[in-house]
Amino acid sequence: MRRDVVAGFDADGSRPGLPALDPADFSRFKHGAADATWRLGRHLADHLPAAVKSAERLVLTASCYKFVPLASVSLARVVAHRLNRWRADAKLRPVTRTQFYREQLIEGDYSTMTLAEREAFIATDVIRVDPEPLAGAAVLVVDDLRVTGFHEGRLAGVLAEHGVPAATFAYLAVIDGTGDPTVERRMNTAAIGSLDALADLARGTGFILNSRVCKLILGAPEKDFARFVATLPAGLRQELVTAWECNGYAVMSRYRAAYEALIAS
Repeated sequence: MRRDVVAGFDADGSRPGLPALDPADFSRFKHGAADATWRLGRHLADHLPAAVKSAERLVLTASCYKFVPLASVSLARVVAHRLNRWRADAKLRPVTRTQFYREQLIEGDYSTMTLAEREAFIATDVIRVDPEPLAGAAVLVVDDLRVTGFHEGRLAGVLAEHGVPAATFAYLAVIDGTGDPTVERRMNTAAIGSLDALADLARGTGFILNSRVCKLILGAPEKDFARFVATLPAGLRQELVTAWECNGYAVMSRYRAAYEALIAS
């Protein structure tokens, strides 16, 4: 299957013709900041090829998830919103949204994995997609960062299994992380790397809960966790409980104590 790769920003000096990606904005986006998500998503949509924007039938998806969306899913929603504004002006049908479904979730943070660990995880990952919307359509996959290409290759394989001849993969940035894939973690945590940094964002308006936020909270030291949870609005606490139960974090040994502490708080 042919893969066309598009980037909106330069993150490592390899694409000097693109504007530099603001590390703080990227980090805030990865941890649920709606304002950063909208800024980055609109910019990425603006940098899509004209042939993608004007495709007669366009199917858009983000990366795979189970119940709790990734930050890239919020990014894809912004891209879809922007595309649909253009398509309405051009009297084209709106994009069709679909989803990659992930059955296997990991304990811990994918961005901290070595190259070998990433390759091993991707090789055993179980990913599904609804085939019906894909037939005869142009396919656009939106994600935030391309580091090794392993994940892209896995998604491309799933699409190819359903007869998709080509797809466009649109990223905020494309970097060469084959030498040190943990560069992704440093980008993720440039502005938000602790619960103290997350607290103001989570208590404010325009906060979007995602799986990265869940894992940051679940993996925090006990004292930090207790202090953070005590400041949360009741509605967000309940949203966390639902997310942890539906994504399966509540039954993972690594996260069980944090789940029980939240229930008891």
